[in-house]
Amino acid sequence: MSTTDQTVFIVDDDEGSRDSVRAMISTMSLPSQVFDSAEHFLESYVGEPGCLISDLRLPGLHVVELLDRLNTQGVDAGQKT
Repeated sequence: MSTTDQTVFIVDDDEGSRDSVRAMISTMSLPSQVFDSAEHFLESYVGEPGCLISDLRLPGLHVVELLDRLNTQGVDAGQKT
């Protein structure tokens, strides 16, 4: 699988931050999807491979809880830092 088969998932409640990260990712010709909350990300995520970029201080579901839920679903969410 090539990196172009993978999506960069951007989760941030700040629209300006989401847009900035998405613009940077687009310069690398990588596909991306943006979400304004961890809950919205989880509603649409179906297990496809990729990279998750998230704000650490999300309202609602915190990023550590998001990673725990992904791990519970069998997704290798990698290191929690």
